[in-house]
Amino acid sequence: MKLISNDKIRISNFLDEYLGPVSYEMHLGNSIMIIEPISKSFEGSKPKEKVLKEIKIQDDGYTLRPKQFIIAKTLESVYCDEDIVGIFDGKASLAQIGLFTNISSTLVEPLTDSSITCEIFNCSNFPIKLFKKQKIGQIFFSGLG
Repeated sequence: MKLISNDKIRISNFLDEYLGPVSYEMHLGNSIMIIEPISKSFEGSKPKEKVLKEIKIQDDGYTLRPKQFIIAKTLESVYCDEDIVGIFDGKASLAQIGLFTNISSTLVEPLTDSSITCEIFNCSNFPIKLFKKQKIGQIFFSGLG
């Protein structure tokens, strides 16, 4: 991809094998965050009243229970130049087993230089095992203007 070789897009931990014709495959980082309310419940008008509890993913993985929601980061960090935007999308193969990996925030703004936050939800009735460095989604890039 010419934009990567021109340094308009930078991806940490980049490997050619994960670069497709129009996207780059992203991987789950080494930890997840469990979300807990500060009080007995969440208040929709105060969504920042929460505690995030970090859990390291062990070598044997993390079992995401049915209907469980977590937050995670991608292993890779992404930089987009001022005229580039990225769009993160979950993997269809994971969605087909009931694992959603990008519930709201899919846009990677120009001049962003960070990992991607994944909002992960197991909507199936079965546990799903997550592993560090597993493929979790892909990012697409587009020029602006």
